[in-house]
Amino acid sequence: MVSRGIDHPAVRSNLGAAYSRLGRFDDAVDALERARDEDPGELAIVNLLGYCLYRLGRHQEAVACFEQALRALAGTLEVS
Repeated sequence: MVSRGIDHPAVRSNLGAAYSRLGRFDDAVDALERARDEDPGELAIVNLLGYCLYRLGRHQEAVACFEQALRALAGTLEVS
């Protein structure tokens, strides 16, 4: 088994989620921004980052995250 360490996006994402549940939104944003920078295609990270930014009153940044997630999601949907 390979050790991933704190610098792996999944670890940072989980850390951000834990901080969010504790109401530590500044810490959550720090962890989630680093996770997003390492894995920008992971919609769960972008969405949770938007939520944390919203809770901090950083509404424009939150909307940008939500829009990014929606654009990416729309690109994966098939219309039949």
